[in-house]
Formats: sequence, C-alpha cells, structure tokens
Amino acid sequence: MYNLLTTTTTNLHILADTNYGSCCVDEMAAQRLSTQAIIHFGHSCNSRVLSLPTLFIFGKEPVEVDSLVECYKQTYTAQDNVLVVFDPVYYHASTRFNEDLLRCYPNICVRKYCREQNTSNSGDDSTEDMSGDGEYSVFYVGTESLALTNCILNNGSRKVWSYDPTSKECRLESRSVNKMLIKRFSNIEKIKSCKIIGILIGTLG
Repeated sequence: MYNLLTTTTTNLHILADTNYGSCCVDEMAAQRLSTQAIIHFGHSCNSRVLSLPTLFIFGKEPVEVDSLVECYKQTYTAQDNVLVVFDPVYYHASTRFNEDLLRCYPNICVRKYCREQNTSNSGDDSTEDMSGDGEYSVFYVGTESLALTNCILNNGSRKVWSYDPTSKECRLESRSVNKMLIKRFSNIEKIKSCKIIGILIGTLG
C-alpha cells in the first residue's frame, strides 16, 4: 500500500506514536499534518472519529469455525435469544458461523461490537441490534481482553459466555474466572479504603 500511494501525488504520513492509546484513531496528530483521511491498522476501541473519514483494517486471526459452532450448540438452545459478538479480528468467520447455525438457531444477532458506538465509519455491517430491554444473553468470540471486559460491564446482569479461538475453550464469564475483572474489582476495593482521591482531567493531547 505504501508503494502504491507514494507512486501517485498522494502525500503519505505514518503516525506511529499516538497521543492516547493504540486503539484510538489519532485525529489530533493527523490534523496537524493537514491529513484528509486516515487508515487505522490493528485493534480499535471504535471510539467516534469526528473530523476525518477513517478506514479500519483489523486483520484476520485464525478461528476454527467447527469448534466455535459446536461450543455454541453446547451452550444454547434454539429458543435462546443470543447476541453474538465477534472481536473484529475474528469477524471474518461470522458469515460461515451464520450459515452453519441460522437454520436451526434463528434467534441470533451477530455484531462486531457489544453495542453501537455512535460513529458512521465503523464499518459494522451487522444485523439489527437486540432490544435494549429484551431478554438475551451474550456469546463473545475472542480472547480475554479489555473489549471482553467492557462487553461484560455493558451487559450488566446478562450472562456472557466467551469462546477463545486460541485455546478453543468456552466459559461463562464472571469475576471469579476473568483476570481483568478480578483486577478491576480489586482496585475498586482499594479505592474504597482511600482517604484522599485525586481526579486527573485532561484531553487526548
């Protein structure tokens, strides 16, 4: 891609040092270079990009769909309403996953993210969302990460099952098995015992 763009009249800048985190599109640095568009490679938290058109390139990690489908069948019945959330690097397997399950398991909604992120350029071509008040559980396809933790927290009391494509293991997520949740609740308990708490407020810059 670099060779293709540099052979034209396009000016290409590589933004390697972000202002905030690697999951966020670095709009501020891009604006300083008078950039007209951004191509974001790798994981993204899908935070809203306000100023520039953005193309997300997530990549494709391997996932054994047969094992994934079998795990789903062992976890849910055909009557269960399920929001299936794919980590973006595994979303390429969603088409075959749907084809294998949709005839016998019609109550499935497949998404790239756990909830809509108020952005028009996320590239999420998923099916319509589950009702916010509806009864459903969540089936997350991806490794243990901050994205999974956010998915658990966003769904409150709903049950969240996860399938890890690297270990091919399926489990019911809870604060007793998820390491990031354990750390989060441990930090909350520490904060409760603090007598002085400082709040740091700043911009992405």
